[in-house]
Amino acid sequence: MPFRIMIVDDSATNRLRLAALVARVAETVSVTHASPTLALEDAAAQPPDVLFVDYLMPEMDGVAFLRAFRQLPRCQTVPAVMITALEQRSALYEALEAGASDFLTKPADEVELLARLRNMLKLRAIERELYELAHFDALTGLANRRHFLACLDEAVERAREERTPLSLAVFDVDHFKRINDGFGHPAGDRVLHGLGTACGGLLRQTDLVGRLGGEEFAALLPAAGLTQAVQLSEALRQGIAGLALQDEEGRPIPVTISLGVATLGLAESGESLLRRADQALYAAKRGGRNQVRMSPGPLPAPMAEAG
Repeated sequence: MPFRIMIVDDSATNRLRLAALVARVAETVSVTHASPTLALEDAAAQPPDVLFVDYLMPEMDGVAFLRAFRQLPRCQTVPAVMITALEQRSALYEALEAGASDFLTKPADEVELLARLRNMLKLRAIERELYELAHFDALTGLANRRHFLACLDEAVERAREERTPLSLAVFDVDHFKRINDGFGHPAGDRVLHGLGTACGGLLRQTDLVGRLGGEEFAALLPAAGLTQAVQLSEALRQGIAGLALQDEEGRPIPVTISLGVATLGLAESGESLLRRADQALYAAKRGGRNQVRMSPGPLPAPMAEAG
């Protein structure tokens, strides 16, 4: 994934010049803004990997922008470079106190600017790698157990505050031990990897899938009441059953999943929601596997399901 470089400057000439310099660095894409307000909205939706911001702008100066930028989720550690024609030490101190990582005076030396950018991107690449290792499962590419459970707790709080429905589907691979015994453990890994890859295309972009451990997975379904959650789970079940997975010798590996679905109840915790979905999963297994079962309770909070 290319590094996203955000440039915030009210001068079109400065934006174009800096974007042209950034283009010299491989694996980068520039996003430019004349309006600090629009830049903040953009950063909130998709945080940049590096920020360049001008010190003097009529709508909002660079210091005020940086202070607001640092309050945004996932923007606290983004490298931020303040660029200005001012050379006073007070401007330097003010920018650093507001959250600037570096400081350049205009006209910025091209060699110096590019060298600093490359160094920041090297550090950003390390941060990306560490984030991936800490939050995602290496085999499937899905959220790992710790990250998924943290997201579940956050989603429960958000659903309660916004009075929107929230559902959870827990599922695992049917007879996974038979796959390992019959085709070998490398084939089992292929199944888990293929399932992880397929989930992204079978669910909504707003859904989060995690690997809880072994062959057990879970899908967080925000803004989905029980009816929609069951529909999404059934689509996932059918999609996984239709995967054309093979072992190293080209032999087809039949794969099905069983799913348990639960919808958040009034004043219910994420732990309770997970437990009920897990109970519904075991009901699906006892019922013959390759099916979706729903948890009967507790009664969901009176919330309108998203269309």
